[in-house]
Amino acid sequence: MRTCGYFHKSLLASALALAASTGCSLFSTRPVQTMADTAAALRAAREVEADVHAPELYREATEWFTKARKEYRLKQFDLAKGYADRARVLAEKAEFQALRDGGKRGEELMTSEDFEALPAAPTEEAAPPTEKGTP
Repeated sequence: MRTCGYFHKSLLASALALAASTGCSLFSTRPVQTMADTAAALRAAREVEADVHAPELYREATEWFTKARKEYRLKQFDLAKGYADRARVLAEKAEFQALRDGGKRGEELMTSEDFEALPAAPTEEAAPPTEKGTP
């Protein structure tokens, strides 16, 4: 009986030590905001064509974010946060380099002539459907 109690205590201590040493998600919070910030930074970099103007930085940022998402799915939140932070910094650098090298944001891609060439909005309201269908 006495060895059985000792066995359970040592088993519990071993399990706790194993959980603490493997970076178990019991003691970590999910880096939801960090992951969202990184995704936004990558979208901003892609919007200014960082994949064209700063391909190395952009590629590296996407690779680190892929690693971060993988670790997040595996509940290795500390690793995921570190990888996501690194990816965000690289994505921001890629965005700034792309802007410096001539990349433009979506609104800046259209010139005033492009806006003038757009079709005018319809002024009439559409006819309501009839019994035979929409005209």
